[in-house]
Amino acid sequence: MERTVDGARYALVAVDPGLSALALRRDDGSLWCLPEGGVPHLVNSSVEAFVAFNRAYEEAAAEAAAY
Repeated sequence: MERTVDGARYALVAVDPGLSALALRRDDGSLWCLPEGGVPHLVNSSVEAFVAFNRAYEEAAAEAAAY
């Protein structure tokens, strides 16, 4: 699935109907949040950066849960 916002094409990665979508911008590979009826917000510069961020978060959460 795709969505075009202000002339930019996005490949939808995950959609929460009525709320927002997580999408990959086709022209540069950056990851964006596309809120329903709102302005797009940059999430990460790339999918790789997003995955690295999530891994770091999961590791920190596991460490915190161990206390």
